[in-house]
Amino acid sequence: ILSYIGSSEDGITGGTGVMHLSGPQPGTTLDVGTYPIEYRAEACNGETTLCTFFLKIDAGDPFLIVPESISLPMDADDCVATGTGLAPLSGFGCGTTITYTTSDNDFPAGTGDVSGNPFKRGSTTVNYTMTYENASGTTLSTTESFIVNVVDQQRPVALCKDIEARLGNDGTVEITAAEFDSGSYDNCIQDNLTITIQKPGEAPSNSVVYNCYEEGLNLLTLEVTDISGN
Repeated sequence: ILSYIGSSEDGITGGTGVMHLSGPQPGTTLDVGTYPIEYRAEACNGETTLCTFFLKIDAGDPFLIVPESISLPMDADDCVATGTGLAPLSGFGCGTTITYTTSDNDFPAGTGDVSGNPFKRGSTTVNYTMTYENASGTTLSTTESFIVNVVDQQRPVALCKDIEARLGNDGTVEITAAEFDSGSYDNCIQDNLTITIQKPGEAPSNSVVYNCYEEGLNLLTLEVTDISGN
């Protein structure tokens, strides 16, 4: 936005004796370029003087501003989060090129906005690099970084099945969590789940033992926990 001392109106204003003849007015938004501006000053005796000057607007050195670090929940039924709203806040345009890399070796480098890419669980550092040529023709670059932290908030799905067990010769039978499980799963399918079972009033464990006093139908609870504690 153009700012300089002068009349903001065409013609003589406020009794100043200064008249804007041509060129952009103060407060005008201008593109890069050179603009001639002309004023005329008139004294009380009627004598006038013309003043012409040139205003040059150049791009200057651009500024790279990146988003604040952010935490994202995983996408539903997936083990990644699709990043959105992660574009640089400043730095595009004016002959700049913006590229990105991350701390994740499996994450491909790219140009422009990193949004739309999948981020793994945990913290990933995003590095934006802006390359540009200054007014002297020198190629410069600057890098700014922020962190995307992906959190798994989805609970695993616990599946169990009815089972029938026979007491042994000693009057007891042991049931393991693996026997009672019927294919429990998690959105992060590659993770190992912790599966426990428990009888009413007892703590969860990998197995439970029944005896002859518990012959008949018994309630057994299956609990599944993923590595994020869900």
